[in-house]
Amino acid sequence: MKTLINIVVAIGITILTMVSAVANTNPTSPENKKNIRNQVVALLGKEIPADKLNASEAHVNFIINAKDEIVVIEVNSKDDNLSLMIKNRLNYKKINISKSQRGAFYEVPVKVNVLE
Repeated sequence: MKTLINIVVAIGITILTMVSAVANTNPTSPENKKNIRNQVVALLGKEIPADKLNASEAHVNFIINAKDEIVVIEVNSKDDNLSLMIKNRLNYKKINISKSQRGAFYEVPVKVNVLE
């Protein structure tokens, strides 16, 4: 009986340790957000066809799947062309992240300035 109780206690402690270790990782820390934002900006690129876009802002909502790919959920923008361009350039593109950042919800603001 004592052996069974010791095994149950050991399993309980192991589970609690694993849960607390996972809970301490913060996928939305400022460092992680900055890293992801930099990668999103790199994927969007600096060359945007100015004839199709006006100066505009957008908020991109996405998650990162198990394959480390961006899955765009929504792009909030007044310019439909900008929304479509962002979706096409980001959706299912691979980025470099840690495992703890997978499955988290992210919102990245994007501002486009059209140079003439």
